[in-house]
Amino acid sequence: MFVYSQSIFRFVQEIKLVIRNILTTEAHFRCTEHRFYDRFQMRSFPIDVVIYNHRSMLGYFDAGFYELGFHESLMHAKKELLHNVIRHELAHYITFIEYGSTAEPHSAQFLKICQRLGWGENVSRAAMRYNPEETKEEEDGVLRKVKKLMALGASAQTHEAEQAMIKSQQLLLKHNLEARSAESLGETKVWMQRILKQKKETAKMRAIADVLKTFFVSIVYRRADGFTCLEILGDSINLEIAEYVAKILESE
Repeated sequence: MFVYSQSIFRFVQEIKLVIRNILTTEAHFRCTEHRFYDRFQMRSFPIDVVIYNHRSMLGYFDAGFYELGFHESLMHAKKELLHNVIRHELAHYITFIEYGSTAEPHSAQFLKICQRLGWGENVSRAAMRYNPEETKEEEDGVLRKVKKLMALGASAQTHEAEQAMIKSQQLLLKHNLEARSAESLGETKVWMQRILKQKKETAKMRAIADVLKTFFVSIVYRRADGFTCLEILGDSINLEIAEYVAKILESE
């Protein structure tokens, strides 16, 4: 999931500043506030940064969205590690610009870009995997209970199915009321997940989006080159449940 808050917004701004500095002083690319040009200054590309915690690697580059992603844990990492992970993902970005989508993630072309920019193994191997020390047992418990109740909601027994769905909604409502109380004591976080990636928007996608709105999430239609997807925003548990429901509805 992607995560947003005031501190993460500041972290994104810090990363963008580092990106512009690296592109200007080390890669010798021309940059504006939000974009940069290739080395021939023929095309410009966006500097788009997101923070996430749903993947195990410390960083990634998504060519479909021209997007650089960085793990939330890097907020507390040493500057040297953070900057090397940024360089690593920029190397992927530049490899894509110069060689296209056919280049493998850590191919000879990728290593050639690192070498040309004077970046050694501390950069080419920088995006190590992140292993969280703890799991959110309380959140997992809520998610597990709701999934179990939803499974009962598919029962052939009408009364049993209705009661299961009512209880699942009550559990979700209770969770959201508790979450809002907790938000008043500290910083609010908003989570985002992308689902239902397909070539174009369809009636089925719109119908699923309408259903998901009842699970305490907000829906954004995101269009990129050659495809459309849904971005769902809200509490982390609600996003997991909404994603679970979307998968069930998509298969029906």
